[in-house]
Amino acid sequence: MFGEGERTAGYVININEIKATTSVEGERLMYVTIVHVSVQPEHVEDFRHACRVNHAQSIKEPGNLRFDVLQRTDDPCRFVLYEAYQTKVHAAAHKDTAHYLTWRETVADWMAEPRQGITYNGLYPYAGE
Repeated sequence: MFGEGERTAGYVININEIKATTSVEGERLMYVTIVHVSVQPEHVEDFRHACRVNHAQSIKEPGNLRFDVLQRTDDPCRFVLYEAYQTKVHAAAHKDTAHYLTWRETVADWMAEPRQGITYNGLYPYAGE
């Protein structure tokens, strides 16, 4: 996995934090964020493109297990981003990447309302399974 204090994508990974966040009662957990997004109708295609670029880089990040971009079938202005990382540390590192910061700035004015991100412990499948 990672060495003590290994630098990954510009972020120092502390192996002790990883060990502490990947196991609860002997189970390996994923750190999942589900982000609900509402986009202004005139920016839906722009948003999809920006998400494709962010997705392509996010899935290459250390600790990334899934990075899904979903669009509602009954309301194409509504999206869900499903972000699963091995640990909270990996998820935090994502928010420091150039591609995320570019995405965040690019889409900011396209929001119909503020994004809402909710975090979860991903129980099954086990992280890395």
